[in-house]
Amino acid sequence: MGAYVISKYQVESRFLIKNDKCCLICYIVHLPWAKKKEKQMKKRRYLSILSAFCIGLFNIGLFGQDLCPPRFLETDFSSETVELSWDEPDTSNYGNILLFECFESCSLASEAFNITHNDSAAGSGGWFRNSDGDSSTCGSGMIPCFDGLEEGFSAVALWCSTGATIDSRMYTDLIDLTSYSTAHLEFVESYSYPEDSHDSNMVEVSTNGGETWDIVYFSDPMVVLGDFWYNTIDLSEYAGQEIHIAFRYLDNTGNGEGWFVDDVRIWGGNGGEITTCGAFNEYEIYVDGSVAGVTTETNYSVEGLTNGTEYCFEVRALYSEGSSEPCAQQCAAPMGAFVVDPLAINFENPLMAGEYQEQTFDIMNFDTANLDYSVFSMSLANLQVAQDLLADDFNDDLIYFEDTSFPRLWLVGDSLASSSQYMSYETPPDGGTFAYVNDDAIGDGIGTTNATMISNEIELVGTETVFLLLDLLFPQPQGHCYEQGLYSENASISYSTDTGTTWNVLDSNFTTGWYWASYMYNLTPLINGANSLKIKINYDDCEGNWGYGIGVDNVAIKQGDMLSWLTISPYDGKVLTSGSLNDTVAVTVGVYGQLDGFTTTEDLYLYGGSYTINFPVGVGVTVALDDNSGLSPFKYKLNNNYPNPFNPETTIGFSVANDSKVTILIYNILGQKVATLLDGKMNPGNYKMKWKGVSDSGKELPSGMYFYEMTSPGFHQIKKLVLVR
Repeated sequence: MGAYVISKYQVESRFLIKNDKCCLICYIVHLPWAKKKEKQMKKRRYLSILSAFCIGLFNIGLFGQDLCPPRFLETDFSSETVELSWDEPDTSNYGNILLFECFESCSLASEAFNITHNDSAAGSGGWFRNSDGDSSTCGSGMIPCFDGLEEGFSAVALWCSTGATIDSRMYTDLIDLTSYSTAHLEFVESYSYPEDSHDSNMVEVSTNGGETWDIVYFSDPMVVLGDFWYNTIDLSEYAGQEIHIAFRYLDNTGNGEGWFVDDVRIWGGNGGEITTCGAFNEYEIYVDGSVAGVTTETNYSVEGLTNGTEYCFEVRALYSEGSSEPCAQQCAAPMGAFVVDPLAINFENPLMAGEYQEQTFDIMNFDTANLDYSVFSMSLANLQVAQDLLADDFNDDLIYFEDTSFPRLWLVGDSLASSSQYMSYETPPDGGTFAYVNDDAIGDGIGTTNATMISNEIELVGTETVFLLLDLLFPQPQGHCYEQGLYSENASISYSTDTGTTWNVLDSNFTTGWYWASYMYNLTPLINGANSLKIKINYDDCEGNWGYGIGVDNVAIKQGDMLSWLTISPYDGKVLTSGSLNDTVAVTVGVYGQLDGFTTTEDLYLYGGSYTINFPVGVGVTVALDDNSGLSPFKYKLNNNYPNPFNPETTIGFSVANDSKVTILIYNILGQKVATLLDGKMNPGNYKMKWKGVSDSGKELPSGMYFYEMTSPGFHQIKKLVLVR
């Protein structure tokens, strides 16, 4: 055929309507083909525009010069910097636009073209049809119809999962080229799961009402991948005729890729068309309405900004004839690479004995690399070395858990043994084996996967706090079952205090992305003094979805003490690079009242890569970041030691508000007590004491980080010090 691809490029072209008449004062964009609209079938969406432009407005010249603006400005921020990128002005002009479809409405997308499904025994997949046979309203994530719009919908063709051939056409109504000597097709395409493709898709032309089709373009998913691929195809061989144009989705095995097609534009011309955008020189960058710089590239870095402050950006194209209108404005705030919001947690009122409250804070990663993060506190360190009531690292199969599924669904293995094509298990924190259910490996159409493992029964003695700690890997990229995604799945943790007769859900909302995260739960306020406990972990693929799976490791049930009032969950994990699915992690802070009128404060230390953030928590005591001390409680106070680091001795200052018993203890980084500095009744006042870096037995302690803790009724605070030998 005479059709051929003119270009496949990353600079998009669309929307521009050229004039064919102008006058001295004003001119009108006139579309002669608009009169034929009523003769066409209803499904064709034509662009009908009548626009008047007057000389002097927007720098338009005497001869109809249109100073085309740049489009689709995007921002990407980092510390004190915002990176700008945009698309070039639309300079395309192949004559008159005969058809323009950008799928502005998702609900109407499937009505824009005609659809036929051929040779599909499965009754599923193809254009606007999901793998289960249900209709798919539109594709998403493509280019918006116009500069300034947020959503970018598209046509979408999907696969089936039964192994049957999918052969599906999306085609236009009749395109009348009888009055034109040239013709061109423009469209944008992209793919999901291109690695699953088995065939190329096609663009076709028919001159006989669809009886036969000529292939004018092959679309290779492994070339296009997930990028936006802009195509211009010369169809001038078909000028002078009436044609249909089709997008044909073909996969001989059924289990293939997703094809997204957007911004379909068909031109009819006579070969003499030229761009009317003017003589381009450069782009002009505006920040909050003021010129910040110029460039000839389609990107620009705005530096020297203030983190946390929002700025608004625009770009104009500068031509020899003048300046274009600006592109649609975009606003962004630069941020540091590792950010916590809010910067302190305050539980306003003192807690009653047994009372439990929660708040959350977000850890956000604005860096260009994933960050492993961990949260350290004295209470957490103390709990991690507390007595185990149950501990299972799954390095010797299921020892303290029973798989109640039949046949067995919970397996034990390492990262290599457990992973499959779409479910990749990262090596766990301890580097060993773990329990897992891999629903991807089980496969689609096998039936329901509902996997449960239940712990041995634990006898509870005494009134000390009880905590559950465990490592989880649960990607859940398509959400919970109620969201009805193709690959939705659920997981939950439950507990029982009556030997498994009844179960209560502890958490069914955790999700970790593709990496392990460490969770902890205070069970004490839930079990109400029970003398037995069982834990249940369940995975469910929503009655037969082809889900991904779950991993579980290092399950421990701990018995705490009076220092165990704080929970942080997840306290260890990964926050992904900015723009990723898990670039923000919500962390829950739970506080438990050890006695009536319980008040306390504690510093948390958040570590992410090379970043460290001090994060205060207060219960019944207002805390905030402070340039000198990190915490600013009123009444009782524990000061920073001086000097710090120290050798051979350091001074610790503290204040007592009332006659009360006060203890000041020293702990190592493992949470083990190494020295008692004070344990007795104190009167109100300000005090100082010295510590020479020795244990209670008089032994010199090694260099390293230590923590000193002050405790009094209604007050509790911990600070760190560093001993250097």
